[in-house]
Amino acid sequence: MPHSSLIVGAHRDAKDIEGRTALMRASTNGCIDTVIHLLDAGADRDLKDIHGRTALHAAVINKNAATVVSLIQAGADTSITDSNGATSLDLATDETCLEILVHHAAILATIVDDPVVLATSVLAHCCILSASRELQTATTTLPLRRHHLQPSFLWAPPAARAAVVAWARDAFIAQVAATTQPFVELPDDCAGDILDFIEMAMARTDALHIVINCSSSEAHAWVRDVVTAAFTAAIAAEATAKLTPASERGDWVSVQDYLAKGADIDTQSEQLGYTALMCASENGHTAIVQILLEAGADKDAKNIYGCTALMYASENGHITVVQLLLRAGADKDVKNTYGCTALIASASSEAAVVRLLLDAGARKDVQDIEGRTALIMASQDGCTAVVKILLEAGANKDARNKKGFTALMSASAGGFTAIVQLLLDASADKDSKDWNGNTALDIAKSKGNFEVAVLLESPRCP
Repeated sequence: MPHSSLIVGAHRDAKDIEGRTALMRASTNGCIDTVIHLLDAGADRDLKDIHGRTALHAAVINKNAATVVSLIQAGADTSITDSNGATSLDLATDETCLEILVHHAAILATIVDDPVVLATSVLAHCCILSASRELQTATTTLPLRRHHLQPSFLWAPPAARAAVVAWARDAFIAQVAATTQPFVELPDDCAGDILDFIEMAMARTDALHIVINCSSSEAHAWVRDVVTAAFTAAIAAEATAKLTPASERGDWVSVQDYLAKGADIDTQSEQLGYTALMCASENGHTAIVQILLEAGADKDAKNIYGCTALMYASENGHITVVQLLLRAGADKDVKNTYGCTALIASASSEAAVVRLLLDAGARKDVQDIEGRTALIMASQDGCTAVVKILLEAGANKDARNKKGFTALMSASAGGFTAIVQLLLDASADKDSKDWNGNTALDIAKSKGNFEVAVLLESPRCP
């Protein structure tokens, strides 16, 4: 006989090593006859396994709708949460199971004294029953979850709670009645989005419109404020998340739209700390830089490397962006983690950017953590025009890096004859030695740069 163990008196609530009872196992496997026999025999329907899950959790996860009905009819507690804080409703993805649980929650919400958990569950999940695939496709999923609003429900006056329950119930009934395709399986990451429900309600019923615009009572005023604030916050959060990517790709129309929606203009990317202004500046998106600056973006914000928007614009030679940032008062001498300033960053880029920074008063002889100045950087990278501008501005031609290299040594090592000539014409010390005792001439010869060597040995050199 299939249920002989019940007849001979086996303990109906005995657990295995994972804390599962016979009822949980039967619920998992959808053995409806066994479930009914166990319930009739008095099995505890609300016991938890080691993961905090009950037989109802098991039935819902495994999409056994008939078992869900039997457990609920037997009085299973739908509000029990597992070790992750999830109710059976939170874990439901099957259309039929969702219908049963939401309908059950909507009914209970009208009769219990303190409907906080039930009301929030109804608000979070009604959308799953009422959405059509077409509407869901057109609806943006917003990052607002059921638990974000739960504290507001807990603090609300009783009249406000009652209003929320009534609102959820009425909207649920109206939406199910209005749709010709009420059951749609949505992705798991959409299942807890209250804003999905709000948008569905706005599209299909007048329930939300009535609540938001009704100010005749304390309850409706509270609901209106909470829902409006939540909706506004969710819109701003979504806009914030999209602002930096839009700035990076040069989509100035979207940037304006996201700012209008309340995006945090100075939000920094999670891993590297980039702001929208940094991304726009690095990529030379002049219009976006102007939009962000006019909207009050922090022009001196730093990412995890200590770099600013001005450094990125200078390094990449974006002249107009540099002009905008300098005009806005960006700090031209701030250093990043490696001691680099905007001027040092620009030394291997555009000569026009270097001139802009110098004209703005940038300090020309600042050294990075390797002891390199802008002149040394330009000399080692062969940027002849930049070297000329820096020498004309009075940059220290004999400054040394941590290896004892001067600009002349760096240019000699690179074989940059024109730069060597400029430095010699500016009276750079050709006899200076690095920490290994080598002169610029020694370095030029060791690198096989014989044209530079000839220049250094020329009697025209002072």
